[in-house]
Amino acid sequence: MRKSSSPTPVPLTTPLLTVEDAAQVLKVSRSKMYELIHKGLPTVKIDGKRRILPTALAAWVQEQAEDPAGSTPVRSGQKGRNKHGKACK
Repeated sequence: MRKSSSPTPVPLTTPLLTVEDAAQVLKVSRSKMYELIHKGLPTVKIDGKRRILPTALAAWVQEQAEDPAGSTPVRSGQKGRNKHGKACK
């Protein structure tokens, strides 16, 4: 007989964050939060509205810190570039 794996239960005392609440936590705009959601930030949809578990938000942030996507380290001897594409001193 095969055991089915069940998801880890979430305590019912954990409040869900609105997108706006989560944006305040991360100190980003509401539109940036939706961008992060589309890039994989886990959410729960209730009556067509997105909600975010604080534990899921914390885990996602930790994941991003450990494995930053698209980061390219500057090799020694190379100069970095600023946001305008000009070489840094």
